[in-house]
Amino acid sequence: MTLDQARSVMAMVDIVSQKNSSTTTSLTAGRGRGKSAALGLAISSSIIYGYSNIIITAPSPENLKTLFEFIFKGLTALNYTEHTDYEIFQSTNPDFHDCIVKINIYRDHRQTIQYVQPQDFNKILQPELLIIDEAAAIPLPIVKHMLGS
Repeated sequence: MTLDQARSVMAMVDIVSQKNSSTTTSLTAGRGRGKSAALGLAISSSIIYGYSNIIITAPSPENLKTLFEFIFKGLTALNYTEHTDYEIFQSTNPDFHDCIVKINIYRDHRQTIQYVQPQDFNKILQPELLIIDEAAAIPLPIVKHMLGS
């Protein structure tokens, strides 16, 4: 992990720790700079802060392989174990090639990290934490709707 990634994770964890805050945060950097890895670690930390409904969106779940990889690395670092503390769900949609689309965590209480297609966001109840990855590839009106603008 680079120093910039570590700073990004620390800043996002600080924001996540203020659970009652209604904050919009943007993480920008050049391609291949580790944004998805930093987001994955920050998402795993949100579990410790008790977030129950975490929604991740991106143009496709195939865009989220690195993000989910680092969610799992974060959960492992926090001593969470697959099958004991959480369950992984892969997509049954043939277009998504068995990509991970959901994690149910049940150590302390039921918590869900779930992928939702951008165009289906309006079908979801208000998430406690919304992560938009690859936002530049999502039509602006949809992003604005997700952000409540």
